[in-house]
This record gives sequence, C-alpha cells and structure tokens, in this order.
Amino acid sequence: MHTVWKSSRCTTVGTRSLALSTVMTSASIARLPTAEFAFFRNGCCVRSVRICAQRSTEAIRQKAGRGELRIPLPVGFFCWSPAGKIEKDADERVRQAIELVFRKMMDLVSARQVLIWLRHENVCIPFSAREGELQTIWKLPLYQNIRAILTNPVHAGTYAFGKTETRTAVIDGRARRSSGHHKPRSEWIVLIRDHHPGYIAWDEYERNQAMIAANTYGHSGAEPKSGRGGRALLSGLLRCWRCGRMLYVAYSGPKGGLRFA
Repeated sequence: MHTVWKSSRCTTVGTRSLALSTVMTSASIARLPTAEFAFFRNGCCVRSVRICAQRSTEAIRQKAGRGELRIPLPVGFFCWSPAGKIEKDADERVRQAIELVFRKMMDLVSARQVLIWLRHENVCIPFSAREGELQTIWKLPLYQNIRAILTNPVHAGTYAFGKTETRTAVIDGRARRSSGHHKPRSEWIVLIRDHHPGYIAWDEYERNQAMIAANTYGHSGAEPKSGRGGRALLSGLLRCWRCGRMLYVAYSGPKGGLRFA
C-alpha cells in the first residue's frame, strides 16, 4: 500500500519542471531526483506548518469568542474554576484591598492621588508572584500597579481578548516586528460583559477610564487641561506642532522665569 500525495502546485527546479498536479505515490516520490525530492518535501512541510498555524489561530479566536480561553488573571482573582469560570480570590484581605483602590478612585478622582494616599497611609496591596507555586505577596504600590488595577476590564466582570497587536516597521531597510501595542477598545477582538463576578460595574469602569484620560498630561491624544497654577496662562493648552504632545512649563532662575519645552 502506497501513501498518496496530492498537490496542485507546479514548480521548476533548475531547468527541469516538476508537475505536482497529479496524484503521486510514495514510491514515485522516492524515484524523484534528489533536488526535486527535497523541494517537494520542503514545500509540503512549509505549507503544512502554515495551515496548522492558521487553524490554530482561528481555533484560539473561536474559543476566546465564547469566553472560554483561559487568559491570565489579574490580582484579585484566584483562578479558573473546573467549570471554566473566573472566580474571585478566596482571601478576603485581597478582595478588600482591590475594593479599596476602586473606592479611593471614586473619592479622589485621580490614580496618582490614590497612589499618594495609599503610600501615605502605608497601605500595601497584593501582588501575584510565582515561586514554584503561585503566591500572593504584599508591598507598597507604584503608579503602574494602581493604573493596572483601574484599567483592567476583568475587574469589571468583563472578558477581553486581543487588546494588543504586533506592528511591523522598516528600520534601516529591514522589517522589524514589535508586540504589545495597545489597541483602542473598539478594535479589541473579543469583549464580553457580565462574563463573571467583578469588583465594579461596567459603567464605573468607563468613568474611571474617562477620569484617567482627563488627568493624563503630555500625550498627543490627551484633552486640553486647565492650568496647574503659576504665571503661565497657556499651561496645558499649547502643543508641539510636529508631534502633538503638550508643552510643559519650566520655571527657572532667581526671578522665576518660565519657558515652554
């Protein structure tokens, strides 16, 4: 019994043409010249790998579309249950710490002010660490820790997939790929609300994102800001004509001279 290979490709190796449009048995393939056999074998392998990769990617997207793909969970959630559901951390202290961050955000209306308050009150927050087994450690937060809690939709009971993308740029004549670029929410691949019990509602999550965006200085997409004091009348309003970033005010000299940079 012979293995049957089928292909509709027609390729040329050197000056000889190899037609693969017919059905070929393993015996006929073995009688091919060395160069043609290697080309046939490598071509089939590359094609098979590409097909498998495409099918695997599509299977992952379909599973994520049902909210069943097990994505990494942020602090405050323990694990996926055997039934495939996301569960909150069983430690009450962990849950109270996450809830405290969201309460202070509503009170102070600023992620940075939440950070300052927590560090002033010497309040530690939980972090997930893997040292053999997944463990919870406690330490004073940094700004990126507070922002990560406030901006993760999982805390709002929402399942999200495809929030980042890989980009390709030509640098010095060569294509360079970089990953981890955040996409706008409208371009996320999957967004399922009320997927699991969360710490806040979706409306509160959206309010938090709006407050964080309103408090963001210096970014090209940020909204105009009011002045923060000082003698500069156009603080928070002027932008660079080339990159669109906000110009900040610097006071220097014994007479308190100011300049925009």
